[in-house]
Amino acid sequence: MHRSSIIILSFAALFAVNCSKKKVEPTIESPTVDYREKYTGNYSILWHSTYWQMSGITEDTTFTYTGQVMLGSTSNTLKFLWRDSTYQEFKVTETGKILFCDSVEIGSFTNDHHFEFAYTDDTCQPGPLGESYSYHLIGDK
Repeated sequence: MHRSSIIILSFAALFAVNCSKKKVEPTIESPTVDYREKYTGNYSILWHSTYWQMSGITEDTTFTYTGQVMLGSTSNTLKFLWRDSTYQEFKVTETGKILFCDSVEIGSFTNDHHFEFAYTDDTCQPGPLGESYSYHLIGDK
């Protein structure tokens, strides 16, 4: 009986060794690359705007300033620093197209370091009666 106990214990030990847990290496997920990142940064921006009122007021402004392009509040937008230190947010596609009113293409990033876009108050819908405005921005890193 002693011999059969040794045989049973040997098989149990052999079974335990073969059934031991194998160390599983955790899978490390690579961080998701955000396509907008390549467009962010500081830009030298040429700003041209016009504002017209039927009462006779007309402003035509052109100047350059250092502006910033930052990630927007949603996964497909960028914020552009405006000349008055406010930000305007636009949708930007993976191919670099800049959209106004979520769907109207107004310009694009031609590469990671240059953008150009232009729009008016009636780009997406009729503008206010008796006045009009337009913006044209060109930026280079």
